[in-house]
Order: sequence, then structure tokens, then C-alpha cells
Amino acid sequence: MKRRLSVTCAIGALIGLAGVACDERAPEQPTPTPTNPTVTVTTVTVSGTAVFDRPGDAAQFAAMATFSNGTTQNVTGDTTWQSADSGVAAVSQTGLVSAVAAGDVDIRASYRMVTGTLRVRVRFDDPQQPLDTSLQGTIIVR
Repeated sequence: MKRRLSVTCAIGALIGLAGVACDERAPEQPTPTPTNPTVTVTTVTVSGTAVFDRPGDAAQFAAMATFSNGTTQNVTGDTTWQSADSGVAAVSQTGLVSAVAAGDVDIRASYRMVTGTLRVRVRFDDPQQPLDTSLQGTIIVR
């Protein structure tokens, strides 16, 4: 009978059941080391300076992401851009804002489910005197 148990243990070891068939303890698995917490986007800031003399004039805007670890990164090219009213200003997927008609419009930049918004005022007061508007963003975290 002892011989038969040894054969059973050997067969069990071959198929991975040695701990069950021979009452041996399976080796302990090492405890995985904790990974660093995932860095997340906390804010997206939209910035740009626009000079619109007439419809069709354009200005490049930028999107800057701030992360939970305190770092920042220009994410203009990785951002989804949107104009709240394309009848006032349109925006390309690269952040180029084009004037269409006079009015106010929000330009949104979304990156990793965080959205920054910048209110843009488009005016064509005097084509001889271009309107130079410096813009600052409002941050919306969704």
C-alpha cells in the first residue's frame, strides 16, 4: 500500500495536485507590492489670445492639463475641442478658433473626461481697429 501512495503522490505532483494527494502545503505566493496610485487629470485650462478683424479670422488656442501629482502637460493635440455655438465661432480638433459672427461663445477642451471652458467674445466693431482680446479660462470638472 505504501508503494501505491508513492505512485499516487508522483502522479499528483505531475498534474499539480501534490499538495492535495500527499497532504503537502502549496508554496506561499509572494504578496504583490502595491502599485503607485493612478495619476489622474484634476483640471484642464484653456488659453488663447484672439484678434478678430473679420469673419474667418482665426487664433490658435491651447489646453493645459494639471494632474493629481502636481505636474502639468500641454494636451492641445490630445484634446477634444468643441464650440458651444458654431454660429459665433468654430473650433478645429487642433484648437484653432475661427470667428464666424459677433457674439459670445464658450470654447471647450476635454481631456480624459475633464473639461475646461473659455468664454470668447467675438466683435467686429471697426475693421480698421482690430480687437485684441486676451482670454482666461474657466475650469469645469465633470
